Amino acid sequence: MKICFAGLENQIVLSGEHVSVLQIDNKALFCRICQALLSCKGAKAIEPYSVWEKDEEVTPAKAFIVVRDPFALPLGHRSLSGKLFSIISKELLLDEDSRFGIQQASAELNSLISRVGLQFNADYSFEIEWDISRYLKTFGFGLHVLEDASLFDNLINFVDLAADMMVNEAILFINLRTFLTKNELELLNERIIFHGIKTLMLENQHAEIYSEFESKIVVDQHFIEYSSTYRPESSSSTQGRFCSNGFGAVAF
Repeated sequence: MKICFAGLENQIVLSGEHVSVLQIDNKALFCRICQALLSCKGAKAIEPYSVWEKDEEVTPAKAFIVVRDPFALPLGHRSLSGKLFSIISKELLLDEDSRFGIQQASAELNSLISRVGLQFNADYSFEIEWDISRYLKTFGFGLHVLEDASLFDNLINFVDLAADMMVNEAILFINLRTFLTKNELELLNERIIFHGIKTLMLENQHAEIYSEFESKIVVDQHFIEYSSTYRPESSSSTQGRFCSNGFGAVAF
């Protein structure tokens, strides 16, 4: 997947093989980029952009699962929990023993309730036929943010949910790295890459690159763009630096 901003020189390439980081130092531009992506307006956004999957343009509204606040994960997104019920229903169609056991339990429950209803004068019955999807939705089956769990644990569960639902969208995290330690970030990236989930981390603070599985594009305060890669023999990343006059790139 590629994101092409009219105002940026470089395309943002998203792949399941690495985690992409876009660091925008200029706060005004960072705000405009965030506003554009969240608006899902594409070419009509405040910072015009388009999203491409191979040679086909992707509708912006269907391109991302956005995590604006890691403490309020979008578990109810249509491609996550919204898709869970249909997937479980399909799995039950393939598992005859489980399906038969559920049908028996449902029939027994209906019978017990109907027996209680016989104690009254009117005739009472169920109007809606029992359905696994309706049952799961009614009783809130799904992944839930655990208040006593760490943010990192909830993020891992969120990524696993995205993998279970085989999402086509890319996950867009906004300023996530602020809340994670180096070790947590490395483990989260490993989980994302293990599942092959396309991911973009949009940051307006310095984002250190900790592994060869991360790729970063920086747009500095003067709107100069450069890439930054991991260098294992040093705690800092390698980057293409620019001449002080701003003309041309020189690798040091």
